Amino acid sequence: MHSLEALKAALAAKRLLVIGGLNLDQHLRVDERPVDDGSACISEYELGFGGHAGNCAVQLARLGANVSVLGAVGVDADGEALVADLESCGVDTSYICRLDGHHTGRVVIPTFPDCRYMLMYRGANEELDPDLVHLVTEFDAVVLFDPPLRFAEALLDFLERGPARPRLYWNPGGLLANSPWTRTRLGCADVVI
Repeated sequence: MHSLEALKAALAAKRLLVIGGLNLDQHLRVDERPVDDGSACISEYELGFGGHAGNCAVQLARLGANVSVLGAVGVDADGEALVADLESCGVDTSYICRLDGHHTGRVVIPTFPDCRYMLMYRGANEELDPDLVHLVTEFDAVVLFDPPLRFAEALLDFLERGPARPRLYWNPGGLLANSPWTRTRLGCADVVI
């Protein structure tokens, strides 16, 4: 069996849960950086579905994984479209929380000739309920991407206390990557990405 086929078979045999951000991404290409309080024209604009958790879950589904995603979206058109896209890609969305009164997250990504930024509006992502951490026991492995700090704390505490737990693959992401708290908790992960 080829290695890709073996990987697909192994992924299909396990239940995977990806936890983290679900966003709409706005990609903006700007050919020159404006001066402070100045203006510049956008040469390319693209709106797409994203978020670290959503992107990872889609790619795992494309590899044939039995994958679910745990995250939060607003009760809005963006959230409905994002969830529909995940479902069309083969991702189980039954663990996505739809939060009334919160907007679905957005990330604005301006790309200049010499640099790129990710400006994150977490929206509903910031309200992911820490009481949901017990759901991880239903899975063989968990991939964790840049969750809200209070959710991450609850999840790591829960996993440390549990006698049987899924393997944890953790990518702290952009917001938690440089946090002193993250450095103290990296040992909780089986694999740090």
